[in-house]
Amino acid sequence: MADLRTPHAPGRVRRLVPLGIRDLALLPTVVLLLVIGALGNPGFLTRDNLVNILGASSALGLLVLAEAMILISGRMDLSLESIAGLAPRSASWSSSRPPTRASAPGGPPGRGCC
Repeated sequence: MADLRTPHAPGRVRRLVPLGIRDLALLPTVVLLLVIGALGNPGFLTRDNLVNILGASSALGLLVLAEAMILISGRMDLSLESIAGLAPRSASWSSSRPPTRASAPGGPPGRGCC
């Protein structure tokens, strides 16, 4: 009687690594960066700095969620990042100028941009 079973394909080796271990691959790198940051700057792991980091991360996370919604809906618009980068720059520029010179070109008459 012939053996009708087919051998396993060579590329189909079953992995013994649990699936959750791949999610922890960057953990040693993050811990190393935290240690380097703490040794380089004593104020790095303070409460205020961590709150600032989480605040900036949450704002960036909201931008990423908005961009994901745009891409999922089929509107391939990748300009959100450029607007997010340009808005703080223009706000800081206009706040450092006198009020009569900081208005945009489309603003009230008599107020120049430069």
